[in-house]
Amino acid sequence: MEGFYNTVIDILNAILSVLKAVLSFLNSFITIIFEIITWLLKGLVWVLTKIIYFTLDGFFSVIIAFVNGIDLSGVMPYIQNSWGTLPAQIIWLANAIGLPQGLGILGSAYLIRMLLNLIPAVFTRI
Repeated sequence: MEGFYNTVIDILNAILSVLKAVLSFLNSFITIIFEIITWLLKGLVWVLTKIIYFTLDGFFSVIIAFVNGIDLSGVMPYIQNSWGTLPAQIIWLANAIGLPQGLGILGSAYLIRMLLNLIPAVFTRI
């Protein structure tokens, strides 16, 4: 009877070693599959990043060309002459309260607001 138990134990040990080998193979196979999926996802993110980069680069190139095409040389002498006709006290007061900087801030705010309105509401509002 003891020989029968030893035979059963040997068979169970052999089945256990086969199951360990199969489990080891499946574990390494799943690890390889996960590495392949990770590699593919990283590649997809890289491609999407390049697509977005080239799209934005072209868009900003158009914006730069448009801004460079605006000619303000005719307006500047008129603005300088307008400031030149003001009394010195008013010019001093305007500079003391920071009127030029404030106008620059307001102009930038309006420009940013107009540029944000170009972006569809789907991307800017929740």
